[in-house]
Amino acid sequence: WTIIPAIAILVPGLLTLVIRPGPRVTAAMQHLAAGLILSAVALELVPESISNPEHRIYAVSGYLAGLAIVFGIRMLSNRTNASSSNGLIANVAIDVTLDGLLVGISLVTIAGSGAAIVVGSLSVEICFLIMATVGTLLSRRWSKTRITLMLLLLSSITFAAGLGGLHGARMLPDGMVTAATALGIAALLYLVVEELLVEAHEGKSDTTIGSLLFFVGFGIPILI
Repeated sequence: WTIIPAIAILVPGLLTLVIRPGPRVTAAMQHLAAGLILSAVALELVPESISNPEHRIYAVSGYLAGLAIVFGIRMLSNRTNASSSNGLIANVAIDVTLDGLLVGISLVTIAGSGAAIVVGSLSVEICFLIMATVGTLLSRRWSKTRITLMLLLLSSITFAAGLGGLHGARMLPDGMVTAATALGIAALLYLVVEELLVEAHEGKSDTTIGSLLFFVGFGIPILI
């Protein structure tokens, strides 16, 4: 399971070196990813975090900690020169590291198809994040070799983060696992509301069909 997000970096990233999707396609896929992630949060993570009333304090603490982390990262990103290539890659590396950790944690806290939904949703989000990043680097005249090495590095980081989240969650007591799940909820909600949907509506790339894909994405895990 932890290999899937790593593949979601390598394969789409390498394909983007050959075929670059247009802004409308990118915006539509961001809507789809946002719907998938929001559905995974509503169907799997939230019920898991509140299933044990005795762990409610852990859930609240984890959620607040998640908010502190994502807004702390936002402040750090604002101080980073995102217009520079190094600043862009640093921000992407932080995003994929958090996604990898969430994948690993979800494999411990959620069983069966629920884990597949979370992993799949995060992998879709990673896919389009990487495609957008590669497109930006190509426009800045990065060589394909340099971009490929960057993709290999980000893929390795994501895989390592997934393993770290998996084994770390296995060693935590049940209450701390609940806190970790609630932390993931905060991080994913931030990702949907403050990143994916904001970027999808930038410029004139948004379309009615693209917006409809948000609801399609939300409905897919329900039907599964």
